[in-house]
Amino acid sequence: VQRRMLTKNNHPLSLRRLAVLRFVEEATRDEGKRPPYSQLLSRWNEQHPAWRYKDFRGLSQAYREAFKEVVHSRFQIPNL
Repeated sequence: VQRRMLTKNNHPLSLRRLAVLRFVEEATRDEGKRPPYSQLLSRWNEQHPAWRYKDFRGLSQAYREAFKEVVHSRFQIPNL
């Protein structure tokens, strides 16, 4: 059953990517729309100095990939 539920490409998201997902989603909820990544980058780097991004492209890519993994999960519930 486990093999049927977890697809071949099953791997955990890193803590950093999960934190980015939460960070962007919270900022979006608080402001009513997603703030520009350039603004998010400065806030992220201030709040997470150990996980700094050099530019907003890295932050936006981490968010998009984490969002895709969570929202479009390949997790499948088998017909039992």
